[in-house]
This record gives sequence, C-alpha cells and structure tokens, in this order.
Amino acid sequence: MFKTGSPSSSRGGFTLVELTIATAIAGVIAAVALPNLLASRKHGNEAAAVQGLRAIIAAEVLFFEKGHPESDQEIHYNEPEGHHSAHYGYMNDLKGSGLLDASFTDTDNKVTPHRKLKQGYIFRVWPSTTRPDALWAGRAWPSVPRTTGDRAFHTNHAGVIFYTTASAGLADINSTTDPTPRQTCPIPVGYLPIGK
Repeated sequence: MFKTGSPSSSRGGFTLVELTIATAIAGVIAAVALPNLLASRKHGNEAAAVQGLRAIIAAEVLFFEKGHPESDQEIHYNEPEGHHSAHYGYMNDLKGSGLLDASFTDTDNKVTPHRKLKQGYIFRVWPSTTRPDALWAGRAWPSVPRTTGDRAFHTNHAGVIFYTTASAGLADINSTTDPTPRQTCPIPVGYLPIGK
C-alpha cells in the first residue's frame, strides 16, 4: 500500500532554515537588550554612589557631634594632652563607629586603606589637614571607569553633592595625586551639582 506524506514530515525536527531564523531573531533581541541592561546597571551604580555620599554626609555630622578621640586622626591639632575637640573622620572612623553600614566594604588597596567599595564605586573621605574641626571632603568614583559608572561624585562639609563625567574625575586617585587640596577641601573645578 501507499504511504501518505513525505518522509521528512514524520521526523518532527527543525530544518536548517528554521534554526537559522530562530538564531537570527535571538541575536537581534540580545543586541537590543544588552546595551539597555548595561546602561541600567550603570545608572543603578551611580544612584547607589549618590546615596552612599548622602549617608557619608550624615555620618560625618554625627561623628563630629559625638567627638571621637580614638579615631584615625594622626594629629590632634593644637590640643592639650588628654583633650580632644570634635573633628570629622576618615572612612575607617565612620565605619568603625557604626555610622556606616556593612555595604561599604574594604578595598584590596594597601596603599590607601581609607577607601571603601560599594556597588561598583570606590569611596574616600578625608578631614582637612589643617582644620579637621571644620572641613572635610569625600568622593566616589567608578571602580572600573565607563563600565561600572560614567560619573564621579564629590562632596564636602557644605553637604552638596557634585559630579563630573570628565576622564580625570573618573581616574583612580591616591593621596599624593588627589585633585582636591586637603587643607581647604573645596569642590574641584569642573564639577556640577547633582540635578544640573
């Protein structure tokens, strides 16, 4: 007797053309979705950096109000022995006092141990070398520039957060090449306030 249908219809597999079309569609979807996913991740990291600096601003105020003679300050400027005036602190001071949460983790950099890492950004805070009782500054920059974030952020004792997208601001810095004078703690030139 005669069988109906072709031999290929009884196999139940996909043809090469069908597989090629399905692969092409998947490639187009991935090409459209991946850049959006990476941009969303950067935006989330930047938002976390701004929130981290807001937490640091609040922590500096509390640290100053409490007064901490056991801090990492190397010198208590012009103070009689046994007397410690209120001053601002370093990242280790703020975290060690319980004013910053555990999401600020240590970096593996042994040269500048006062750095902390949080969600793709490195944070650093320092009191003025001449007026730790009145001035401080802090910054956050991407741990991998242009990958974990496109903006660097800076704040100081005034409590306003500024940003830059300039390559120099995104660079990893250490205490010897810090763009901000440690005596007066100003906002670096070229930074704009958040929201501008």
